[in-house]
Amino acid sequence: MSLNKALDRVLGNPVLYVLVGTLLAITVARIYVLLGGAVTLAYNGVYLHHLFYGVIIVVVVGILSFLFNERAFRNEALKRVLALAFGFGLGLIIDESNLLILTGQEYSLSYYYSPYNVAIEFTVVLLLVIGLVVSTVTQTLIIRHRKKR
Repeated sequence: MSLNKALDRVLGNPVLYVLVGTLLAITVARIYVLLGGAVTLAYNGVYLHHLFYGVIIVVVVGILSFLFNERAFRNEALKRVLALAFGFGLGLIIDESNLLILTGQEYSLSYYYSPYNVAIEFTVVLLLVIGLVVSTVTQTLIIRHRKKR
């Protein structure tokens, strides 16, 4: 298989866009918090951190995926946009949820940048990279198998 074909398979793989969206969301959230960003919605003393924004994005992307089911699988651009948006929502969820699991509602930069928090996020990103590799190799094997028939 040529390098161009391999690159096309990787670039066409939606898992790559989920990975990029996840990394983008984690990076944006970390920079925003580091710069002192504190724009959150609150209701009765409960703050809606970016975990909730991530859940909303993932739910909306899921609904859109069902609505555009056939169209999304044929339209590469739409598939990539949905995967990127899903990854962004997933990144927001991952970034906030492991902080809340480790610290509860207490919110400080020392917890936010703790080694445990970073290790959890690194593990999730590593799993996405493994998923990208496995799904690309699987796709290549399926294509080769179909050509042999």
